[in-house]
Amino acid sequence: MGSRIEATDGTVVDKKITENFLHLHNLLVTKFFENAPTLVWEVESLDHPYYPSHIRRPNPPIVLTRLAGKNKDPFARHDTVSIQVNRSFTEFKRRQQILAVYYLGQLSLEHGSLDSVTLDQRLGPQTLHRIIDVLQYSTNSDVAQLLNDLADEHGSRYTRFPLG
Repeated sequence: MGSRIEATDGTVVDKKITENFLHLHNLLVTKFFENAPTLVWEVESLDHPYYPSHIRRPNPPIVLTRLAGKNKDPFARHDTVSIQVNRSFTEFKRRQQILAVYYLGQLSLEHGSLDSVTLDQRLGPQTLHRIIDVLQYSTNSDVAQLLNDLADEHGSRYTRFPLG
């Protein structure tokens, strides 16, 4: 998993990462539309244990939320798009972190500007910079850089701090 062949799989088209491509990397995207006007996308690892409906599952590692305002004034700013990342995000492998953030960055572009990023205070500085860097080239649709990062497991793009 994670070879250069997988990273250039045909499911990556038109500078987009698809859900099928995420599945190749053991990631699952769940969409909740029933809570309108709030739309929520959650990214989980496929290895995440199943929780029956009567057991409250822990918060997902990474969530994209869009809140639509009720005011119809075209000049008012109604929608808020935000990405929230919590501590369990660090359980993802490096390439899963990159893919998850990149994918949600894509979704934010389709549904409005990304107005905020909420990061769990317990995330390490290396992880914080990785998230911010990936969001930056996600908004630029820099899929070429994404593929390079996925193919190069030991790349230095995100190594801002000594690993230890």
